[in-house]
Amino acid sequence: MLQEPLSDPQPDDPRPDDAESGGSGPAAPSGVPEPEEDLQGPQQGLFVCLPAEELSLAGFAQNGQADTMAPGGLLATVLHTVIGEGGSGLPGLSDDQLIGVLSGGKRMESFAAWVQLAALRELARRRPAVEPGDTGRAGFSDFAGDELMAQFHLTREAATGQIVYACAVADRLPRTFAALAAGRIHSFAVKIIEDETMFLSSDNVAKADEALSDLAQSNSFARLRYAAHRLVLKLDPDYAKRRKDEARKYAHVSRFREDTGNAAISGREMPPDEVLASWQHVEQRALELRAAGVPGTRHPPPGFASVKMVPVARGPCDHAHAEIGYHPSRALQHLIRARSATCTAPGCTRPAARCDLDHTHPWDDGGRTCECNLAPLCRHHHRMKQREGWQLAQKEPGVLVWQTPSGRTYTTTPTVHPA
Repeated sequence: MLQEPLSDPQPDDPRPDDAESGGSGPAAPSGVPEPEEDLQGPQQGLFVCLPAEELSLAGFAQNGQADTMAPGGLLATVLHTVIGEGGSGLPGLSDDQLIGVLSGGKRMESFAAWVQLAALRELARRRPAVEPGDTGRAGFSDFAGDELMAQFHLTREAATGQIVYACAVADRLPRTFAALAAGRIHSFAVKIIEDETMFLSSDNVAKADEALSDLAQSNSFARLRYAAHRLVLKLDPDYAKRRKDEARKYAHVSRFREDTGNAAISGREMPPDEVLASWQHVEQRALELRAAGVPGTRHPPPGFASVKMVPVARGPCDHAHAEIGYHPSRALQHLIRARSATCTAPGCTRPAARCDLDHTHPWDDGGRTCECNLAPLCRHHHRMKQREGWQLAQKEPGVLVWQTPSGRTYTTTPTVHPA
């Protein structure tokens, strides 16, 4: 499937240097020019040999050789070979193998993002701020961004911003940067980590880098941002105020044209008291317009309810909270939604309060109305669970194992609440 390596020379093959070294090989006839390759030596090349299992389609099954292969030139070659020209090889893949190809493409996407950041960081290193009047940003020349403008059709601000970001990630978040290069996290996860840790001290950012680079490998973007926000506040209790004060330096109000042709106005990083005063003024004007007969909308703030918490089961269930009947009581509903605060499908962040409480093993087939057999599922994933090819098992309370139609399995676990 890959270009075959050169075969080993046979004992009787002549060598270009046989005549010169006095070997037994035939010399070139007098007056006949030697081939150019004889004059310049053997042509060098790069040849790749792979075990057969790394090139088989089976290698793209879950946890197969190709499914776990690190991103880089080798994975790119294998993907190109399997996919074929114009995607001609894709119809021949099983569902499981197709997911493996998608996973490989995602790892290559992360690797490509790392290449861009690494190259930008190197450019900054080669353009130090040394010229008179060159103030520099993050230690590099203010003119470094100008070199990217024409090549990539960027504004100067955008080009400089990309270099600043690359330096911040490479220098302050080495573990996150390495995880991106290895294809273990997405470039947007890197952006979340960099944004949430922007104003941490060097010691604290190192701790955050270690923790968040691991969390990013198994959490959705929304959950990663939530975890990162809580972590930085734990590391630095004054972080929120410092970040708020720094961001306020960039407060602005802008007006712009919507794609529909309407107009919009937006205010960012403004003092909260001024925003509240402005909102009250707009709200009052809206009420006056409604009283005058002009149609409009007004959303009342949501109410709050207190919930009494009780311990949830961990490990084997003793069915202490099991109930008779299909519909769980309010107490059991609260228990399940406290244990799993969101939909328990992989990657879904819909709040459990807006989800159905699903019997993992159907109630009409003997499934219990118990915390070991109930889990919140949003309506979409509730329907998905019932589609052909999908399987769901709750191994222990709150630990759900999903199997997709392609045969791949994914496990979700209960929400980790702060101590």
